[in-house]
Amino acid sequence: MSITKQSKYVGNLVKHFKSNRNIKLGTRMEQYMRSQFTFLGIQSPQRKDLLKSFIADHGRPSNDQEIMEIYKQKEREFKYVAIELAAHQIKKTSDENRIKVYEEMASIEPFWDTIDIIGSKLVGGHFKLFPDQIKEYTTDKWANSDCFWKKRICIIFQLTYKKEVDIDLLFSFIEPNIYEKEFFLQKACAWALRSLSKTHHNVVFDYMQSHQDVSNMVKREASKYLHKKKIKD
Repeated sequence: MSITKQSKYVGNLVKHFKSNRNIKLGTRMEQYMRSQFTFLGIQSPQRKDLLKSFIADHGRPSNDQEIMEIYKQKEREFKYVAIELAAHQIKKTSDENRIKVYEEMASIEPFWDTIDIIGSKLVGGHFKLFPDQIKEYTTDKWANSDCFWKKRICIIFQLTYKKEVDIDLLFSFIEPNIYEKEFFLQKACAWALRSLSKTHHNVVFDYMQSHQDVSNMVKREASKYLHKKKIKD
């Protein structure tokens, strides 16, 4: 089988990172992530430096297929690299079908370390460019998924929207999930409420007042920036 330009690019990137493997650190990183994934043992600062030097020599991937090939590598660091490469292109893309790439990423070995960046950065950034897709992918699809990680994306994709957040939409995702037993759904609700309170204090204040029976974790996290009383307009 002939070696394609795509596989050569990804092969060079994989070789570049694997040559910097740290077995001892990789073992500690695997333990931290509940031994669910394999790690090279490359932490964020070094990973970013390695990616920067690789791009200087080889450029960036030319298409989404290359990004996904990187994402599907066994070692967890390659998922972070693929996400960083995809994030660089968000504001430059004019392809609304890019959302399918993010959806595929979210379906491959999902855990908080990838889902939170995919949701808040990739999906959130994409929906700012293509807001007409929000209902199709969130309300009509992910919110009803059997995969709670996709429900988490619905809850957190507006984290960076600040005053532009669609409050009604956000609460349509929070309300069905804030009492769920799944910790990562409760945590997402609390995180979203805490973020919302920075720009819509009274909205979150009223919500928490009317939901006194949420878990202590949600109360603590969601109320972090709340005052004891409503703020006067």
